[in-house]
Amino acid sequence: MSPSIASKYYETPYVYAKNYFQNYTSLVPPSAPNGVLNDVIQSDGDSDFFARRAAGALYNFQDMNQAYFISAQGGNPQGFVQDVPLAPEKLYPLGCSIPIQLLIQFGAYPAQLTLQFPGVTTAYVGVAPVLFQGAKRWKGAPNNKPNYKYYEKEFNYPVPFTQDWTYLLSPNYTQFNVAPYRTFYQTVNDYDFELWAIEVNADFDNNTLSTYSGYMLRLYDANGYVLMKDFVHYRNLSYVSGFSGTHGTPAGPGLTNQFIPNCFPCPPVVFPVGSIIKFDVLSLLDTQATSGTSISQVVNFRGVRRIPC
Repeated sequence: MSPSIASKYYETPYVYAKNYFQNYTSLVPPSAPNGVLNDVIQSDGDSDFFARRAAGALYNFQDMNQAYFISAQGGNPQGFVQDVPLAPEKLYPLGCSIPIQLLIQFGAYPAQLTLQFPGVTTAYVGVAPVLFQGAKRWKGAPNNKPNYKYYEKEFNYPVPFTQDWTYLLSPNYTQFNVAPYRTFYQTVNDYDFELWAIEVNADFDNNTLSTYSGYMLRLYDANGYVLMKDFVHYRNLSYVSGFSGTHGTPAGPGLTNQFIPNCFPCPPVVFPVGSIIKFDVLSLLDTQATSGTSISQVVNFRGVRRIPC
């Protein structure tokens, strides 16, 4: 591609995501016909989107030409795709939504997580996320190039928070009232900061409570523009990435779990000095013993400082 063409656009990282929360009050999910659910992840309508990774409860999906991606119209027989690297990347032009399919079996979506809450009648919530990681492509020149020379030095912004709330509000869990998400902030000090990766404490301290269902994140850029259409589980944002079995157990010495590196954020996100790193947290804790009631969490924003020289 010639420089004259390449200079006419720039990219920002983005995740087109859609979550399916299925509520029921017995071990048998609610009655629903088995088959394929046809749906779309609606376009934001503001830019082209290049999908580079698909993950979640996908049976199948289509590209911009309505061609099916997985075994033509046969789809994924398990109805569950954990990770699909898309190379070459798939283009969804401005205004083009992403057609997706979920396979309903025994009245349920293929849940990645199942939450459980006690009571005279037990409340269950199945969580089936679908996501496409990639980049929005905008016309024009990027506005994050500094007007000074600089060198880069590795720097991290760890942001601790206490996860002490469950997905459903107590005490009447069978009403399925969802607890509000909570928002956390980190001020960028001293120098401009370039975010390269997200890390969570289940990655770096081998968190013993890593078998709990965890939480979902929604991240914003320095201008307050959200970088994902819906909440995304930290396992699909963390730089080690990927789920292993039902839960995302951390990688570490002696462990054999396989993780697939993701592509978020790609390209990096620049937070100028004085700006705010803002993110929302949707708790996926339930009341099972493996969940815990108050967990010290850390979201570590890894990257580099741009130090003038």
